[in-house]
Amino acid sequence: MHRPYKGIRIVDLTHFHAGPLCTYELALLGAEVIKVESPEGGDMLRRVTRDKGLRAAGLGALFTGQNANKKSVVLDLKQDEGRDVFRRLVATADVVVENMRPGAMDRLGLGYADLSAINPRLVYCALSGFGQTGPLSDRPGFDHCMQGFAGIMSVTGTQESGPLKVGFPIADSGTALMAAFAISSALYEAKVTGKGLLVDVSMLESCLVLQSLLVYRYLNGGEEPQRIGNDALSVAPYVGTFETKDGIILLNPSVFRHFRQLCTSIDREDLNTDPRCENESAAVRNRVWLRQEIQNALNARDAEEWEEILSRDGVPASRVRTIPEALAEAQTKARSAVTHLRDIEGAPDGVRTLNVGFRLGQEAPAPERSPPRLGEHTLEVLEDIGLDRDEIARLLTERVAVAAAPL
Repeated sequence: MHRPYKGIRIVDLTHFHAGPLCTYELALLGAEVIKVESPEGGDMLRRVTRDKGLRAAGLGALFTGQNANKKSVVLDLKQDEGRDVFRRLVATADVVVENMRPGAMDRLGLGYADLSAINPRLVYCALSGFGQTGPLSDRPGFDHCMQGFAGIMSVTGTQESGPLKVGFPIADSGTALMAAFAISSALYEAKVTGKGLLVDVSMLESCLVLQSLLVYRYLNGGEEPQRIGNDALSVAPYVGTFETKDGIILLNPSVFRHFRQLCTSIDREDLNTDPRCENESAAVRNRVWLRQEIQNALNARDAEEWEEILSRDGVPASRVRTIPEALAEAQTKARSAVTHLRDIEGAPDGVRTLNVGFRLGQEAPAPERSPPRLGEHTLEVLEDIGLDRDEIARLLTERVAVAAAPL
């Protein structure tokens, strides 16, 4: 298995979704990710699950999905000694990742300036809603609110529905991947120069980049994006969702020759010679009529049958699937998108996690270790950074550190 970040140590002070997903991606690529958690229950997502057994084990469904391959250390950073131990850990690290409110780490004496003085080659990544600077930098950042602030909701939905949020936390997920990319870039520079740097990742800017096609239409064309539902940005009438005999299919003939092939594939070659759709502009002018003609033809078959026919003929098309259906697809399984981790205490059926999302060579980097129990690696890591058994015993007694097993 390719592990390009093997030998990189990341200290992970993140919680919720964006930060943990970022460090999970890096853990799958070989980085040693040490998740530093609070003695007050650790990452709150440990307890978010309907399964009582998993909740009792601290393995909430969302937590398990983005914390496999990591180690868990419990330190009380509110105590001086906890912060001292944290600094010793950072001295051995390549990266620190945190998603606290801007200024929170500085107040603890653990901000970038403090930690880079200890470790000049340190890459310090701070994720926040609005970034570390600017008039709104002190505002908290949460996905739903950011979808509203960054304009995502304004272009999602239809004119009739009003603004809608995307059906998953796209602001969090996009920020996570942006941060992983930024950390990778900073690590490369640090390797060349021997000096680390501050990586400042904001949800707002990540969301703007995710919407870049719409942003450019406004910045460079003066066109304010509107809600268009399932239609194409070009408002081509042959792009979007259509009913079939048993479900919904989405068509995306992105170029006009695809539309010509669509007409042939749905047994409506007459449309290819109809002056009302002789070119894309004519098709747009006759949008209502043309969509109805296509709809009438698609009523003849099931969505899955149409998907097979159209895909065979080179017309981009997809039956609209649920997430369970997408996960059950043979293609998803062939790409090894999901790993089943077994033999996990408190989870008799094990847990399933997504892999990194791409392949290196012929392999899809996947987790090898289960999500950690709270404090599972406290003893291992404290010994690794040079604390002797007496020091560790005292820290455990004073609740500066917490371990899942006795010393």
